[in-house]
Amino acid sequence: MTETKVVSLERRNRELAALNAIATAVGQSLELSQVLETALEQILELFNVDVAFVLLTDERAGRLRLGAVRGSCSHTIHGLDGLTLEESLCGQVILTGQPLVVRDVTHDPRGLVETQWADLSLLALMPLKVRERVSGAMGVGSCQPREFTAEDKHLLQALSCQISIAVENLRLYQETQRRLQEMIALHETSLDITAELDFQEVLRAIVDRANRLLRAKGGAVYLYDPARHELVLTVNTIPWKDYTGITLKLGEGLAGKVALTGEPIVVSNYSQWEGRSPQFEGEPFTANMAVPLKWQGRVIGTINIVEDAEERIFTQEDVALLSSFAEQAAIAIANARLYEEARRSAADLQAANEELERINKQLVAMSQVNTVIGSALDVQAVQQRIVEEMVKNLGFDYAMITVVDAKERTLGRAVYAGVQNSILRQMELLAGVPLASGISLDATQNLALKASRTGQAETTHDLYDLLRPLVQQEAAAAIQELLGVQTIAVAPLITKAKFVGALAGMTTQPQMSGELLTALRLFSGQAAVAIANANLFEDVIQLAEQIERQNKELLETRDRLVKAERLAAIGQIGLSIRHEINNPLTSILGLAQWLLEQEPDLSESVRNDLKTIEEMALRIRDIVQKLETVEDRTTTYLGDTRMIDLR
Repeated sequence: MTETKVVSLERRNRELAALNAIATAVGQSLELSQVLETALEQILELFNVDVAFVLLTDERAGRLRLGAVRGSCSHTIHGLDGLTLEESLCGQVILTGQPLVVRDVTHDPRGLVETQWADLSLLALMPLKVRERVSGAMGVGSCQPREFTAEDKHLLQALSCQISIAVENLRLYQETQRRLQEMIALHETSLDITAELDFQEVLRAIVDRANRLLRAKGGAVYLYDPARHELVLTVNTIPWKDYTGITLKLGEGLAGKVALTGEPIVVSNYSQWEGRSPQFEGEPFTANMAVPLKWQGRVIGTINIVEDAEERIFTQEDVALLSSFAEQAAIAIANARLYEEARRSAADLQAANEELERINKQLVAMSQVNTVIGSALDVQAVQQRIVEEMVKNLGFDYAMITVVDAKERTLGRAVYAGVQNSILRQMELLAGVPLASGISLDATQNLALKASRTGQAETTHDLYDLLRPLVQQEAAAAIQELLGVQTIAVAPLITKAKFVGALAGMTTQPQMSGELLTALRLFSGQAAVAIANANLFEDVIQLAEQIERQNKELLETRDRLVKAERLAAIGQIGLSIRHEINNPLTSILGLAQWLLEQEPDLSESVRNDLKTIEEMALRIRDIVQKLETVEDRTTTYLGDTRMIDLR
């Protein structure tokens, strides 16, 4: 084999190795910087050039953004960052989607930015293209004149294809994440409809969420007043000035035109827009967007999103997202309005009552969607189910829930999931106290109680923050080492502005993803309702037991009173009978005894009759004496018949 073939084969092997390394990096990572660094290092080595770089397109602003650069004259490439596509050779490659090789940059007739770089001679550029989508450009440059062959161009194209895949993967990943955030934001809007009916709070929540959804500086809600045919700026979160109270006629300004036409409008620079309202003359608005709020086919207002940065451009995707959001916002506004109108109207009017009942049914139905875990009513069973769901479906390694004991003013009755019983016993031995013990609500340093005050989820890497002051710091460290926990997140359980408990999710990973924290925050809202329902059910059970005890005591008291009255009646009867019987009985008994003593000549049969009379009289006297001291000696005969036993 000739030396030339050996060199060619070695070069081919290096090329294949570079392509393989880049392909491996693309397949294994969604971190674009990591992929680009790997690719540029390979390119510098393969082409023996002075600089290699990747520029990406900022589609919103229509400008170049530096993705990565390697080489000795990288400072030159940094000058491209932030330029428009029309200002540079790199931008031309992105606009046309075609490769470009310039062998003498300083004398290029196009006279673009790169021609001003005296320290760069050769510049080879390739579009980063997947199907028909161009997301940027990749380039290599040499300070010294050198040949750039067709083979070099072919290889650079192959490498650019690999990098294009990495950029597209990242775009798709970011798009997926963006859609996820959009879904979460829209879901949170529906939660606002369920949880909040105060009109101003609903409007503020809508503007806040719209700002976060569009990543904008500020926003506003205009509501249409049909009586005056005007739009009123009701709520705004514009940071540089409070515009609340401004009114616009239909057709005036951006909001007025949107309300009049019922269609969204995007303005790239409001300060130069000919349709702007004189009321906003001189204000620092640039990019501006407004969409209508529609309820039952009628425009009830608009949502406006504003910026004061020249590089921000709202896209059609932004319009579609804000329009979807506006549908949910219109429902929230309509529900809040209906609720306020129903609350203000006369409670005796049948129509108002029916409307209020309909609204309440809607709100209950929406609430039930978010409280499916609340099917159980026993507090401990609800706790166990909540933490099991956190481990099973949310992705936490361990979970804990504690609930508030309002009487004792403590946070306790902890229930765990993901921890074996044997490990729980070891944890309690290390802690020196039962882990279900209560923590005073005045323990200011406890992370769960801190979260209850802020109303936000809190994170920590130290388990002691969650267990203090119940457990000593050394014991908490030993428990954390036993479990292997590295990150803990705590979310308060708050319903109707009342703190009912706390959720803690723990992982063995050094960091907790934003998605997991979001899931915990959403889940905590459902868990709070479930705990509140279980507490309410427990209170009802206790109240029922108390009522049952009181009823039993009342029945016993009634029986005692009846018994006492019966005995009193029997005693009264006994006294009356004794009086009525004793008078003749004394005469009969006295006469019989006198005859037996004074008449010795009586016949034997008469004497026996007198003795019988005497015995019967004495027996009657004994019975009468029993009636005088009778107690409850009643006996039931023949079903329900009760009779006094005088035996």
